[in-house]
Amino acid sequence: MTDVYERGAVVKDPDLLADHDYRPYICLSDRTHPFHDEEALYAAATTT
Repeated sequence: MTDVYERGAVVKDPDLLADHDYRPYICLSDRTHPFHDEEALYAAATTT
């Protein structure tokens, strides 16, 4: 995930947690995050 996304954006990227092609991730960072144009914090969306 190298693009800059707004906080709350849901993005699709390769699944790092299971044997699936893709997984949705939610952007938790905003522009106040240090190095916001290089790094961000994302949460993986999962089901139970």
